[in-house]
Amino acid sequence: TSYDFVYCDDNVLVLDNFEFNHNIANIFKSFEKNLGASFYRPLLTVSFIIDAKIGERNPAAYHKTNFILHLAASLLIFVILLKLGYSQIIACGMTLFFAVHPILTPAVSWIPGRNDSLLAIFILLSFLFLLNFIKFKRWYYCVLHLLCFALALFTKETALLFPVICALFIYLYRKEKLVNKRNFLLGILWLAIACLWYLMRAEAIVAGQNPDII
Repeated sequence: TSYDFVYCDDNVLVLDNFEFNHNIANIFKSFEKNLGASFYRPLLTVSFIIDAKIGERNPAAYHKTNFILHLAASLLIFVILLKLGYSQIIACGMTLFFAVHPILTPAVSWIPGRNDSLLAIFILLSFLFLLNFIKFKRWYYCVLHLLCFALALFTKETALLFPVICALFIYLYRKEKLVNKRNFLLGILWLAIACLWYLMRAEAIVAGQNPDII
């Protein structure tokens, strides 16, 4: 956590945007702007705003956040594996494999790489709530599942694939029919969230073409 900035995007996102990030009121404005030419990842910006208020320009604060996010994602892996019926030994082994795998090094050591950890947290939470919704049939689990899916989308666009993964899980792993009232409603709500995200992303990209807005 004592590493410095590497000046590979982190100087742009953290240092060059410090005045914007240092204003906590800009959390809502983060959803109105894009990163670069076409990236729309407002929750990444929100995480930088929180760090800027806590640690100012100190890189250690940002690296600590990366570590905490990766640790949280690893713990969620453990919880979900237990939820799926794996033994504690297998769940612990697979979680440790995830936690120390070198392919995830940028997510921990490179400050902008936290986006992957944030995405993992929201996706895993959404999946966990989906499991609870299927098992207990409580609609508040469905609401939490959809909320976390939305947060995942506003973190990184690859979350668009998550509903497909959920459908495959229901069909292949649980051996359930896809065509039923519950899954139809889920499909409609997934689509509605994706459409909302797309419209907000389109507005942000258009606004990003105007320097005065950024």
